[in-house]
Amino acid sequence: MQMSQMSSMKSMKEPDNQMALHLETLRSEYKSRLVRYKQAVTDYIDNLKVESSKPCARYSGDSRGISQECYEYIWAKSGCTTTHMVDANNSWAKRQSLNELIQDTFYWATWNTQEHRTGCYGSYVSPFIILTTDPSTGRLRRGRSGGLDTDYENVNDNSGVAPFVITDLCTGNDGKMIVGRTNQNRLVYKTSLDTGDWKATSNDCCILSVAMGDDGTVVGVGTDHKLWTKPSLNGSWTLAENPNQGEWCLSVCIAPDGAVFVVGGGNTIWRKDSYKNLRNLFWSQAASDSHVSKISISKDGTFFGIRNNDGVIFIKDSYKNMSTPWKGPYGKTTMGGITTIVNPELESAGLHYNTATSPNFDINAPIFMEIQSQAFWGENSVGDTGDVSVQECNASCATTPGCTGATYNSQTRTCNLRGGTGSAIPSRDTDYAIVPKSQQLLKIVNSINDELTQLNTEMEVQIRKIRNEFTDQASERGNQNADLIQQYKTLQIERERIKEYVSQYQTLENTQEETEIFINQKYYIYFLLASLVFIAMIVMYNLNVNPQANPLGPLGNPNNFSISTVQATVETVKRGNPFYVLFGIIMVVIIIYFYNHYFRAI
Repeated sequence: MQMSQMSSMKSMKEPDNQMALHLETLRSEYKSRLVRYKQAVTDYIDNLKVESSKPCARYSGDSRGISQECYEYIWAKSGCTTTHMVDANNSWAKRQSLNELIQDTFYWATWNTQEHRTGCYGSYVSPFIILTTDPSTGRLRRGRSGGLDTDYENVNDNSGVAPFVITDLCTGNDGKMIVGRTNQNRLVYKTSLDTGDWKATSNDCCILSVAMGDDGTVVGVGTDHKLWTKPSLNGSWTLAENPNQGEWCLSVCIAPDGAVFVVGGGNTIWRKDSYKNLRNLFWSQAASDSHVSKISISKDGTFFGIRNNDGVIFIKDSYKNMSTPWKGPYGKTTMGGITTIVNPELESAGLHYNTATSPNFDINAPIFMEIQSQAFWGENSVGDTGDVSVQECNASCATTPGCTGATYNSQTRTCNLRGGTGSAIPSRDTDYAIVPKSQQLLKIVNSINDELTQLNTEMEVQIRKIRNEFTDQASERGNQNADLIQQYKTLQIERERIKEYVSQYQTLENTQEETEIFINQKYYIYFLLASLVFIAMIVMYNLNVNPQANPLGPLGNPNNFSISTVQATVETVKRGNPFYVLFGIIMVVIIIYFYNHYFRAI
């Protein structure tokens, strides 16, 4: 029985140990998560402190009397790197609201003039190099340096030689390829400015002007003065005119945001918001003061026009604001077509001009962070850029109005700016989600909090199991203890009973021994008395029957004693001697008394 109880207790102890070990593992994980949680909360609080300590945090868009610290913050956030250029205490600055100061700073950061570039960035390097064509020879030419007022030189390629007499051109979607139109109205291209010759394309006829979108779509002005599109250089042309609105176009270009501009009748400039949906969009007038016949837009947003009577350059600072007056003329030669490429000296000079097309009035916008292998899509698109780094994509979102996050692809170097609410989701390894740092830190806090809650729930379940198991085992152990106590009591009773039995047995044994001794004593006494009575009878007989005889009578002859004595006794009885009868009766009574008194009592 004891072995079965021990086996039962051992079987109960094994699950106890397993549950206790699992609970200890959960507690260890909980402590580890708790350390991470405390650090995440600290990071989140520190970031909130940084956000709340921004110099302009206490101002709204229409606030005036902006502090010097806030004005300098606006200047730096626009991308300007110079210091001591703004003074919040002068009379002009005091009259401006916060948003008006942001607007003015935006002009300084984006206008492509030597004054603004030097004032904002400390030095001036033109963001572009102008490419043009020689209207007399059809040769491709390039500016010797960046900027507007520069000398031009011929490019060493096969341009100017039939069939590659170039009359109009644009920059390809990769920023390096050059696409052209020949004097035969054919579509041609070369892979980059400095390498390779011009090549023909399939379905190359017939265009007067050409532009290319970011996705490689080609938009051309046909010889019918209508817009045509093809999905790639070697695709087929499709009429893109809106059937509900007529059009007459002379030249076409595509802006960085995908908007399409054309020179229409009377040299008026028109636009549609996207080259991807031309048939369903309507033209809106962009500028009526135009006197240009060919147009182009550089990557930084500068709007170029070639004046139709002398072939010189005029510009507007941004295609986003075509209401500003033309600036110019620029250039030291007559030009045919015009386009631009990024000036390589800009990158080597370490200058990164602000290319935003509108100011970001959200001066207190959150700090953004990049998360690899995730993406952010929000609710809508607020712009796309190409050939940028993840840091540039981050900066672009931070300075673009309405941008709440972005997705950057390191393989294609594209940046998709997104607006609206949303959160980072798992994506490809080449993707980076650009989201507000505070949002991501809060997400981390909530994620770890969920893990802690889950672990806490698991521990509570485990504790309940252990408590229930302990209760069952305690009850079972109680029952077992009660059984053991009862058995012990029974054993004690049995022990006392056995002890009593042993004591009784010992008493009986002693009594038996004493009785045997007593019996032996009485037995011996009885026989002694019987012998004495018998001898007395013989003596009396001899004295009474034959007084002269030998008192011993037959004792003198031992051989005849017993027989003669018996015979004499019998004879005496036969003669009826009363004395002997009485004596015999008395002897018998004495013997019976001794028998009953001593032997029966044993």
